[in-house]
Amino acid sequence: MEQLLRQALSDLAADPVRSAVEILQSVLLLVIVVWGARKFARGRLAERQARISTELGAAEAADREGAELEAKARDVMAGLEQQVADVLKAAREQAEQERKTSLTQIESDARLTVVQARQSIESEKNRVVREASDRLVRLTAESARRYLDEILTESQRRSLIERAILASLEEITGAAGPRDAGVS
Repeated sequence: MEQLLRQALSDLAADPVRSAVEILQSVLLLVIVVWGARKFARGRLAERQARISTELGAAEAADREGAELEAKARDVMAGLEQQVADVLKAAREQAEQERKTSLTQIESDARLTVVQARQSIESEKNRVVREASDRLVRLTAESARRYLDEILTESQRRSLIERAILASLEEITGAAGPRDAGVS
């Protein structure tokens, strides 16, 4: 490195005018490069500054818009919450009304079912009583007929039957016939 420095100093001392012109050219070149770089950098910096300020403006506008949207969203949510509360209230009232209506209908159906069951029971009871009565009459008639067959003779039975028929006719017509007709 020392040798390189000695070489440069010896060249400078050998031709000082040429060396001064070269130094001047180098300085001039450096000034032109710095001036161009500054001009280019200023343009780029101005563009960047404009872009950054535009982006900042857009960000601030977006921030304001976001705040407005958030406020609107809160308002919408409050409105929705009120609507939900109103819908729930209406649904509860409707359910209560339907429950009351159903309860009334069920009670009415139950009363009707009880009345029908009572009528059915009464009808069945009357049928059973009639059947029992009919059986009792048949049984009594059959027992009486057998008893009479064993005790009475044929002529006594005829006489008894004729009197029973005449008594029945008297009850039906209300007219009294001879009491001992056909008695032998």
